[in-house]
Amino acid sequence: MMATSPKLPSDVKDLLVTQNFKFFTNQTISVFTSRTATVHRLCGSTLHSKSSVGKVIQIYMKQTDAYPKERYLDGIIEVLKKLPKHPSLVEVYRAIHRKSLPVPSAANTVKSQLFLVSEFCPGGSLQELLLEEQTAPLSEDYIRSVYCQVGSALLFLHSLQLAHRNLKCSKVLFADEARTVVKLADGAIIRSCWPCQPRQPLLQVPSFCASAAFVAPEVLAQEMGAAVKRPYNAFRASVYSLGVILYATAHSGRLPFQEWSLRMLVERQQASSYELHRDRLSSGLAQLITDLLKPDPEKRLDISKLLKSPWCYGAAEEALTDE
Repeated sequence: MMATSPKLPSDVKDLLVTQNFKFFTNQTISVFTSRTATVHRLCGSTLHSKSSVGKVIQIYMKQTDAYPKERYLDGIIEVLKKLPKHPSLVEVYRAIHRKSLPVPSAANTVKSQLFLVSEFCPGGSLQELLLEEQTAPLSEDYIRSVYCQVGSALLFLHSLQLAHRNLKCSKVLFADEARTVVKLADGAIIRSCWPCQPRQPLLQVPSFCASAAFVAPEVLAQEMGAAVKRPYNAFRASVYSLGVILYATAHSGRLPFQEWSLRMLVERQQASSYELHRDRLSSGLAQLITDLLKPDPEKRLDISKLLKSPWCYGAAEEALTDE
Protein backbone atom coordinates (compact mmCIF):
# COMPACT_ATOMS: atom_id res chain seq x y z
CA MET A 1 0.00 0.00 0.00
CA MET A 2 1.42 3.36 -1.05
CA ALA A 3 0.59 6.59 0.77
CA THR A 4 1.97 10.09 1.12
CA SER A 5 2.38 12.05 4.32
CA PRO A 6 4.30 15.21 5.35
CA LYS A 7 5.03 13.73 8.77
CA LEU A 8 7.90 11.53 9.87
CA PRO A 9 7.92 9.27 12.96
CA SER A 10 9.97 10.76 15.78
CA ASP A 11 12.54 7.94 15.75
CA VAL A 12 13.11 8.44 12.01
CA LYS A 13 13.57 12.19 12.60
CA ASP A 14 16.08 11.43 15.35
CA LEU A 15 18.03 9.18 12.99
CA LEU A 16 18.17 11.90 10.32
CA VAL A 17 19.42 14.43 12.86
CA THR A 18 22.21 12.14 14.08
CA GLN A 19 23.35 11.66 10.47
CA ASN A 20 23.30 15.40 9.64
CA PHE A 21 20.80 14.73 6.90
CA LYS A 22 19.11 17.89 5.64
CA PHE A 23 15.71 17.66 4.02
CA PHE A 24 12.99 20.02 2.88
CA THR A 25 9.97 19.59 5.15
CA ASN A 26 7.59 20.77 2.41
CA GLN A 27 8.55 17.88 0.13
CA THR A 28 6.39 14.78 -0.27
CA ILE A 29 7.44 11.74 1.74
CA SER A 30 6.52 8.47 0.09
CA VAL A 31 5.80 5.67 2.56
CA PHE A 32 5.64 1.99 1.60
CA THR A 33 4.36 -0.43 4.24
CA SER A 34 4.49 -4.23 4.10
CA ARG A 35 4.04 -6.93 6.72
CA THR A 36 7.66 -6.69 7.83
CA ALA A 37 8.98 -3.27 6.86
CA THR A 38 8.23 0.42 6.39
CA VAL A 39 10.17 2.51 3.88
CA HIS A 40 10.29 6.32 4.06
CA ARG A 41 11.59 8.03 0.92
CA LEU A 42 12.57 11.67 1.35
CA CYS A 43 12.66 13.44 -2.01
CA GLY A 44 14.52 16.65 -2.81
CA SER A 45 17.06 16.20 -0.04
CA THR A 46 20.63 17.41 0.12
CA LEU A 47 23.79 16.03 1.69
CA HIS A 48 27.28 17.48 1.38
CA SER A 49 25.95 19.93 -1.24
CA LYS A 50 24.94 17.02 -3.49
CA SER A 51 21.39 16.52 -4.65
CA SER A 52 20.29 13.26 -3.08
CA VAL A 53 17.44 11.05 -1.96
CA GLY A 54 17.14 9.63 1.54
CA LYS A 55 15.56 6.29 2.33
CA VAL A 56 14.88 4.91 5.80
CA ILE A 57 13.92 1.23 5.83
CA GLN A 58 12.47 -0.01 9.13
CA ILE A 59 12.46 -3.80 9.26
CA TYR A 60 10.48 -5.57 11.99
CA MET A 61 11.41 -9.01 13.28
CA LYS A 62 10.93 -11.36 16.22
CA GLN A 63 13.64 -10.93 18.82
CA THR A 64 14.62 -14.60 18.48
CA ASP A 65 15.18 -14.14 14.72
CA ALA A 66 17.10 -10.88 14.99
CA TYR A 67 20.70 -12.14 14.99
CA PRO A 68 20.78 -13.94 11.59
CA LYS A 69 18.66 -11.27 9.92
CA GLU A 70 20.82 -8.44 11.22
CA ARG A 71 23.97 -10.24 10.08
CA TYR A 72 22.41 -10.35 6.61
CA LEU A 73 21.66 -6.61 6.79
CA ASP A 74 25.23 -5.93 7.93
CA GLY A 75 26.38 -7.77 4.81
CA ILE A 76 24.28 -5.50 2.59
CA ILE A 77 25.79 -2.41 4.23
CA GLU A 78 29.32 -3.74 3.75
CA VAL A 79 28.65 -4.46 0.08
CA LEU A 80 27.28 -0.95 -0.46
CA LYS A 81 30.22 0.70 1.31
CA LYS A 82 32.75 -1.17 -0.83
CA LEU A 83 30.84 -0.96 -4.11
CA PRO A 84 32.98 0.91 -6.68
CA LYS A 85 31.45 3.73 -8.68
CA HIS A 86 30.04 2.95 -12.10
CA PRO A 87 28.46 5.40 -14.57
CA SER A 88 25.32 3.27 -14.86
CA LEU A 89 24.77 2.62 -11.14
CA VAL A 90 23.03 5.04 -8.77
CA GLU A 91 25.71 6.06 -6.27
CA VAL A 92 25.02 5.43 -2.59
CA TYR A 93 26.61 8.21 -0.55
CA ARG A 94 25.89 6.84 2.90
CA ALA A 95 24.67 3.54 4.40
CA ILE A 96 23.93 3.14 8.12
CA HIS A 97 22.46 0.20 10.07
CA ARG A 98 20.92 0.66 13.53
CA LYS A 99 20.19 -2.69 15.19
CA SER A 100 17.70 -4.25 17.61
CA LEU A 101 15.62 -1.18 18.37
CA PRO A 102 12.68 -1.94 20.69
CA VAL A 103 9.11 -1.71 19.39
CA PRO A 104 6.99 -0.56 22.38
CA SER A 105 3.69 -1.60 20.81
CA ALA A 106 4.78 -5.20 20.11
CA ALA A 107 6.16 -7.63 22.67
CA ASN A 108 9.21 -9.72 21.70
CA THR A 109 9.61 -7.65 18.53
CA VAL A 110 12.56 -5.49 17.51
CA LYS A 111 13.34 -3.48 14.42
CA SER A 112 16.39 -2.49 12.43
CA GLN A 113 16.76 0.82 10.64
CA LEU A 114 18.65 1.03 7.37
CA PHE A 115 19.44 4.61 6.40
CA LEU A 116 20.57 5.09 2.79
CA VAL A 117 21.42 8.34 1.05
CA SER A 118 21.81 8.00 -2.69
CA GLU A 119 22.18 10.05 -5.84
CA PHE A 120 19.10 11.96 -6.98
CA CYS A 121 17.96 11.21 -10.54
CA PRO A 122 15.77 14.12 -11.75
CA GLY A 123 14.55 12.33 -14.90
CA GLY A 124 12.44 9.86 -12.92
CA SER A 125 12.10 6.18 -13.76
CA LEU A 126 11.64 4.11 -16.89
CA GLN A 127 8.26 3.05 -15.53
CA GLU A 128 7.13 6.69 -15.41
CA LEU A 129 8.42 7.28 -18.94
CA LEU A 130 6.51 4.26 -20.26
CA LEU A 131 3.30 5.46 -18.62
CA GLU A 132 3.74 8.81 -20.37
CA GLU A 133 4.53 7.26 -23.76
CA GLN A 134 1.91 4.51 -23.89
CA THR A 135 0.41 5.82 -27.14
CA ALA A 136 3.77 6.60 -28.76
CA PRO A 137 6.22 3.67 -28.97
CA LEU A 138 9.83 4.52 -28.19
CA SER A 139 12.32 4.44 -31.04
CA GLU A 140 14.50 1.38 -31.29
CA ASP A 141 17.65 3.49 -31.02
CA TYR A 142 16.40 4.84 -27.69
CA ILE A 143 15.43 1.36 -26.49
CA ARG A 144 18.92 0.19 -27.43
CA SER A 145 20.53 2.99 -25.42
CA VAL A 146 18.50 2.13 -22.29
CA TYR A 147 19.19 -1.59 -22.64
CA CYS A 148 22.93 -1.18 -23.13
CA GLN A 149 23.31 1.09 -20.09
CA VAL A 150 21.34 -1.24 -17.81
CA GLY A 151 23.22 -4.22 -19.26
CA SER A 152 26.53 -2.48 -18.55
CA ALA A 153 25.54 -1.96 -14.88
CA LEU A 154 24.46 -5.58 -14.61
CA LEU A 155 27.69 -6.89 -16.12
CA PHE A 156 29.68 -4.73 -13.68
CA LEU A 157 27.80 -6.11 -10.66
CA HIS A 158 28.19 -9.67 -11.88
CA SER A 159 31.94 -9.14 -12.38
CA LEU A 160 32.06 -8.44 -8.62
CA GLN A 161 30.00 -11.58 -7.88
CA LEU A 162 27.01 -9.42 -6.92
CA ALA A 163 23.40 -10.07 -7.94
CA HIS A 164 20.65 -7.44 -8.16
CA ARG A 165 17.44 -9.17 -7.04
CA ASN A 166 14.95 -6.38 -7.74
CA LEU A 167 15.27 -5.62 -11.45
CA LYS A 168 12.19 -3.89 -12.83
CA CYS A 169 11.28 -0.73 -14.74
CA SER A 170 10.89 1.39 -11.61
CA LYS A 171 14.53 0.68 -10.70
CA VAL A 172 15.83 2.03 -14.02
CA LEU A 173 16.32 5.76 -13.40
CA PHE A 174 17.34 8.73 -15.53
CA ALA A 175 20.14 10.91 -14.18
CA ASP A 176 19.21 13.82 -16.45
CA GLU A 177 15.94 15.54 -17.31
CA ALA A 178 16.46 14.72 -21.01
CA ARG A 179 16.28 11.03 -20.00
CA THR A 180 19.37 9.91 -21.86
CA VAL A 181 21.66 8.89 -18.96
CA VAL A 182 20.40 5.66 -17.39
CA LYS A 183 21.26 4.38 -13.90
CA LEU A 184 20.27 1.19 -12.10
CA ALA A 185 19.00 1.78 -8.55
CA ASP A 186 18.10 -0.09 -5.36
CA GLY A 187 21.45 -1.15 -3.98
CA ALA A 188 19.74 -2.48 -0.85
CA ILE A 189 18.74 -5.61 -2.79
CA ILE A 190 22.25 -6.39 -4.08
CA ARG A 191 23.42 -9.75 -2.78
CA SER A 192 26.84 -11.39 -2.77
CA CYS A 193 27.09 -14.76 -4.52
CA TRP A 194 29.66 -17.37 -3.68
CA PRO A 195 29.92 -19.89 -6.53
CA CYS A 196 29.51 -23.54 -5.59
CA GLN A 197 31.21 -24.33 -8.88
CA PRO A 198 33.14 -22.20 -11.38
CA ARG A 199 30.82 -19.72 -13.17
CA GLN A 200 27.85 -20.85 -11.05
CA PRO A 201 26.73 -17.94 -8.82
CA LEU A 202 24.14 -19.75 -6.73
CA LEU A 203 21.75 -18.25 -4.20
CA GLN A 204 19.86 -20.28 -1.62
CA VAL A 205 17.00 -17.81 -1.22
CA PRO A 206 13.52 -18.94 -0.13
CA SER A 207 11.63 -15.99 -1.63
CA PHE A 208 11.89 -13.36 -4.33
CA CYS A 209 12.34 -9.62 -3.78
CA ALA A 210 10.99 -8.05 -6.96
CA SER A 211 7.52 -7.80 -8.51
CA ALA A 212 6.50 -11.29 -9.65
CA ALA A 213 6.03 -10.28 -13.30
CA PHE A 214 9.78 -9.52 -13.54
CA VAL A 215 11.03 -12.65 -11.75
CA ALA A 216 12.40 -15.72 -13.52
CA PRO A 217 10.21 -18.87 -13.44
CA GLU A 218 12.80 -20.97 -11.62
CA VAL A 219 12.71 -18.45 -8.75
CA LEU A 220 8.92 -18.15 -8.66
CA ALA A 221 8.52 -21.93 -8.71
CA GLN A 222 10.00 -22.07 -5.20
CA GLU A 223 7.07 -20.03 -3.91
CA MET A 224 4.54 -22.69 -4.94
CA GLY A 225 5.02 -25.17 -2.14
CA ALA A 226 8.33 -26.72 -3.18
CA ALA A 227 9.40 -29.25 -0.54
CA VAL A 228 13.06 -28.39 -1.03
CA LYS A 229 14.35 -24.88 -1.64
CA ARG A 230 16.95 -25.36 -4.36
CA PRO A 231 19.71 -22.86 -5.16
CA TYR A 232 19.28 -20.97 -8.41
CA ASN A 233 21.73 -19.17 -10.67
CA ALA A 234 21.24 -15.54 -9.67
CA PHE A 235 22.95 -14.17 -12.78
CA ARG A 236 20.74 -16.08 -15.21
CA ALA A 237 17.69 -15.00 -13.18
CA SER A 238 18.85 -11.37 -13.59
CA VAL A 239 19.08 -11.90 -17.35
CA TYR A 240 15.43 -12.97 -17.38
CA SER A 241 14.39 -9.84 -15.46
CA LEU A 242 16.31 -7.70 -17.93
CA GLY A 243 14.37 -9.44 -20.72
CA VAL A 244 11.09 -8.39 -19.12
CA ILE A 245 12.35 -4.80 -18.89
CA LEU A 246 13.40 -4.87 -22.55
CA TYR A 247 10.04 -6.32 -23.58
CA ALA A 248 8.16 -3.62 -21.65
CA THR A 249 10.31 -0.85 -23.14
CA ALA A 250 9.61 -2.15 -26.65
CA HIS A 251 5.87 -2.61 -26.02
CA SER A 252 4.91 0.77 -24.50
CA GLY A 253 4.99 -0.52 -20.93
CA ARG A 254 3.02 -3.72 -21.49
CA LEU A 255 4.50 -6.74 -19.69
CA PRO A 256 4.95 -10.15 -21.35
CA PHE A 257 3.15 -11.97 -18.52
CA GLN A 258 0.35 -10.52 -16.39
CA GLU A 259 -1.46 -13.01 -14.20
CA TRP A 260 -2.97 -12.65 -10.73
CA SER A 261 -2.27 -16.31 -9.96
CA LEU A 262 1.38 -17.15 -9.34
CA ARG A 263 0.84 -20.66 -10.67
CA MET A 264 -0.69 -19.37 -13.93
CA LEU A 265 2.12 -16.84 -14.26
CA VAL A 266 4.77 -19.55 -14.01
CA GLU A 267 2.87 -21.77 -16.47
CA ARG A 268 2.78 -18.95 -19.03
CA GLN A 269 6.47 -18.22 -18.46
CA GLN A 270 7.45 -21.85 -18.92
CA ALA A 271 5.38 -22.04 -22.10
CA SER A 272 6.86 -18.74 -23.39
CA SER A 273 3.27 -17.62 -23.86
CA TYR A 274 3.79 -13.97 -24.75
CA GLU A 275 3.10 -11.90 -27.85
CA LEU A 276 5.81 -10.01 -29.73
CA HIS A 277 4.85 -7.03 -31.90
CA ARG A 278 7.08 -8.26 -34.71
CA ASP A 279 5.46 -5.84 -37.15
CA ARG A 280 7.15 -2.91 -35.42
CA LEU A 281 10.28 -4.59 -34.01
CA SER A 282 13.43 -5.36 -35.92
CA SER A 283 14.33 -9.04 -36.20
CA GLY A 284 17.37 -8.41 -33.99
CA LEU A 285 15.34 -6.93 -31.14
CA ALA A 286 12.70 -9.67 -31.35
CA GLN A 287 15.42 -12.33 -31.22
CA LEU A 288 17.17 -10.70 -28.25
CA ILE A 289 13.93 -10.59 -26.25
CA THR A 290 13.35 -14.27 -27.08
CA ASP A 291 16.89 -15.18 -25.96
CA LEU A 292 16.52 -13.30 -22.66
CA LEU A 293 13.11 -14.80 -21.83
CA LYS A 294 14.02 -18.46 -22.29
CA PRO A 295 12.27 -20.35 -19.47
CA ASP A 296 15.19 -22.78 -19.11
CA PRO A 297 18.03 -20.85 -17.43
CA GLU A 298 20.64 -23.04 -19.14
CA LYS A 299 19.31 -21.99 -22.56
CA ARG A 300 18.93 -18.33 -21.64
CA LEU A 301 21.34 -15.75 -23.05
CA ASP A 302 24.56 -15.95 -21.05
CA ILE A 303 25.47 -12.82 -19.11
CA SER A 304 28.86 -12.61 -20.85
CA LYS A 305 27.03 -12.18 -24.18
CA LEU A 306 24.60 -9.56 -22.90
CA LEU A 307 26.02 -6.70 -24.97
CA LYS A 308 27.39 -8.78 -27.84
CA SER A 309 24.21 -9.45 -29.80
CA PRO A 310 24.14 -7.99 -33.34
CA TRP A 311 21.20 -5.77 -32.34
CA CYS A 312 23.35 -3.92 -29.80
CA TYR A 313 25.47 -2.58 -32.67
CA GLY A 314 22.41 -0.90 -34.08
CA ALA A 315 22.78 0.70 -37.49
CA ALA A 316 25.26 -1.90 -38.70
CA GLU A 317 22.66 -4.67 -38.43
CA GLU A 318 19.97 -2.62 -40.17
CA ALA A 319 22.37 -1.81 -43.04
CA LEU A 320 23.12 -5.49 -43.56
CA THR A 321 19.38 -6.26 -43.52
CA ASP A 322 18.72 -3.66 -46.21
CA GLU A 323 21.39 -5.13 -48.47
